Amino acid sequence: MPEESNAYALRRESRTPGTPDPAAGKWRRRLTLWGSVLGVLLVVGGISAIWYHVCHVRTLSARVRAAVLELSPRVDARLLEISVKEKQMVRQGEILARLDDSELQSALEASLAEKSIRESAYHQAEARERLTKAQVAADIAMAEAQLAVAKAERESLGAQLASLRKKLPEEIHQAETSLAKRQAEFDLLSAGSRFEEIEAAKVRVASAKETLALCELDVRQSSELVQQGIDSQYTLEVRKTRLETQKLALREAELQLAKLEAGPRKEEIEAARKGLETEEGNVRLAKLGEVEVAKLEKTLAIREAEVTEAEAQLGQAQARKEEVAIITQQVTSAKAELEKAEATVAGRRAALTDMTVVCPVDGMVTRVYVKTGELCKKASPILMVSDLSEPRWIEAYVDEKDAQSVAPGQTAVVYVPANSYDTVTAKVTQMGLHTQTLDGGGGVGAAATQYGQPDRVWVKLLPDEPLPERVITGTTARGVIRVR
Repeated sequence: MPEESNAYALRRESRTPGTPDPAAGKWRRRLTLWGSVLGVLLVVGGISAIWYHVCHVRTLSARVRAAVLELSPRVDARLLEISVKEKQMVRQGEILARLDDSELQSALEASLAEKSIRESAYHQAEARERLTKAQVAADIAMAEAQLAVAKAERESLGAQLASLRKKLPEEIHQAETSLAKRQAEFDLLSAGSRFEEIEAAKVRVASAKETLALCELDVRQSSELVQQGIDSQYTLEVRKTRLETQKLALREAELQLAKLEAGPRKEEIEAARKGLETEEGNVRLAKLGEVEVAKLEKTLAIREAEVTEAEAQLGQAQARKEEVAIITQQVTSAKAELEKAEATVAGRRAALTDMTVVCPVDGMVTRVYVKTGELCKKASPILMVSDLSEPRWIEAYVDEKDAQSVAPGQTAVVYVPANSYDTVTAKVTQMGLHTQTLDGGGGVGAAATQYGQPDRVWVKLLPDEPLPERVITGTTARGVIRVR
């Protein structure tokens, strides 16, 4: 019976509601709280993800870029030397490569030799001009002085002769004429050479000596130039011939001077005296003044001839002014030739500067395209140098749909994973005006091409601060652009 009572009691308790378990209620409350928190976090995370997706645009691809310059020769020539290697730092103005300039060097040496010849010719022309001007001026001054003296003597003799003629009778004119002829011949021989004639002969001798000295100087200078290979042998022989001719002219002038200084011979004077004695018998009855008239007449004729000769000499001296003008023109021509030679030298020196490749900026050699001995073409790059004065930047691409929200001036965060793990802030500075598709597809409204590559738009991101040196140019990067 007790067993039945216990079973009955158990069945009664199972039918009757029991007292709640405290531990079970506590766990239910915790689960409810954590579920609520988790739901809130999921909601907040979803909202944040939606907000982040709306306000940010991710780049499809990005790379670190730097400003680079491709250096090319300005002429076609063979590479003689290249003095840099890849990854070598270079300075602005440093010579990076040299081209074969042997032909230009030879041409420059020839131009320098030509310039030296032109300089010598120009200096010689200047010397001839100075000497000719001095000689012409001296000749003109001497001729003017001789003409003035001759005119003064002529006027004086003319006045004396007019006075004497008034005193002489006309009836003894014929006798006195015969006597005057003999007397004039005797007087001319007896008087000998005039002081002016001797002085003029001395001047001609001195002038011939000066000209001879100039010819000797020309021969010496020409000999030196021939030895140096500047002047020709023909020019030297011409100047030697001119020297010998001038020696003969000097000898002739010296002999003429000696003749004038020696005076007439005794035989000539004696013959004239005998002729005068013969005529004196015929004119003794004539007035003695007639003899003086005859002498003055002949002397006046000589003075007239002297005036004419002096005028002719003055005309000749003045005509030499044209010679000065010709020599001056020769100096101008020689100067023009010299300037032409100097311009040729300057041009060929300038051409030599085109045979070197000079670094325009401070930077680093990133690539060398050619080797020594290769033929380099004009405007074909032989070196690539990165410009360290320009900051490096990020070249990125964004989806064509996202590009509608991207604009210059927006900020971005760029992550460079390779070798640096650096995160930098940057700004959008430029955007491309075209899209890029790997397979050339992606028509209007197409989200992706047949290879899964969407249409892309180019974007340039400029870091707010220079990228660290450990960031390698050309490595990939990832970026996020804040568009709202």
